[in-house]
Parts: sequence; structure tokens; C-alpha cells
Amino acid sequence: MIYEIDLETITNLVKHLIQKSKKLNGTLVLLNKTSDLADEIIITEISYFNTLNLKKNDFLEITIYDKSDDDIFYEEFLIGTEKDSYIVKTLFIDEKPIPDNIDIHSVNKNKSILQPQVHPFKKFIKK
Repeated sequence: MIYEIDLETITNLVKHLIQKSKKLNGTLVLLNKTSDLADEIIITEISYFNTLNLKKNDFLEITIYDKSDDDIFYEEFLIGTEKDSYIVKTLFIDEKPIPDNIDIHSVNKNKSILQPQVHPFKKFIKK
């Protein structure tokens, strides 16, 4: 799934993943795809990330590799609106599971909060 998030959220996520990769003795690799170009960068400090000229509609692939070059973490992100920022903060930064009764695809775009799935006939069912 490609998560559409704002620049502030991706910065916070990269900070968290840098710490996680150091803790796991891994390597954080960021692939930035812009138009026809693709730059793969090893990120060990947030200052490296901050020097990147990221802008709206940049597509990022973030991977953490362990010592045997197996990927521990892999996700794709599109820099744009904060449509999926709440989901990314919950799943990857706070590392909390999303409850089963929540549909991550029914995010309220204006408020960026998760909406529970409600059966359309639930109002007619008596308890």
C-alpha cells in the first residue's frame, strides 16, 4: 500500500526508523523516485535526510536491511497531503496495531482520523 503523507510526517517517520535500524544493527535505505530519476541513499542521521530536496509528489521507498541484506521493513510513501498521516503515525511510529473494526481505507480526509466500519443496516437491528 502506498501511504500519502505530508513532509512533517515523513521526517518524523525517518527519525523513528533511524533509531530502529540502529537498534537492530541494520541499514536504512531510502529510494527517492522523482520523474525519471531515482536516487538510493543510505540514511544514518536525520541531517542526511534533511539535506534531500523533497517536494510534493515525490515517491519514496523506505527499507531497513539487516546484516544479511534481508529487508526487515519496507513501505512506500507519496509526499502530498496528510491523508494517511494518522495511519502512518499509529502503525509505524507508535507501533500500535489498528483494531479489526477499523477500516484503514475509510480515513476521513479532512480530520485524518480512522472511522469504524458500520454495517448499513445496523440502525435497524435491535439489541
